[in-house]
Amino acid sequence: MSEYHLSNGTVITDEDLEKEALEYEKGEWDGHLVNARSGRPRISDEALVTVPVKFPVSMVAAIDRKTNNRSDYIRKAVAATL
Repeated sequence: MSEYHLSNGTVITDEDLEKEALEYEKGEWDGHLVNARSGRPRISDEALVTVPVKFPVSMVAAIDRKTNNRSDYIRKAVAATL
């Protein structure tokens, strides 16, 4: 059985999640959801703009050797020069 640590310090198990899911499906759950978001966390509070950039293959290979997140690496490199 897995345990999950919530941001408020609460520990919840798979069994707890199953129980609450059943209550929710029956309309008997008395909890509430606050700021529930699906997907990846936002990287900024501002609107984002896509800026396509081309790099030589050798530069992309060098980036990939340093990180497993190309976009984040490039964002940080640009931010460091501003």
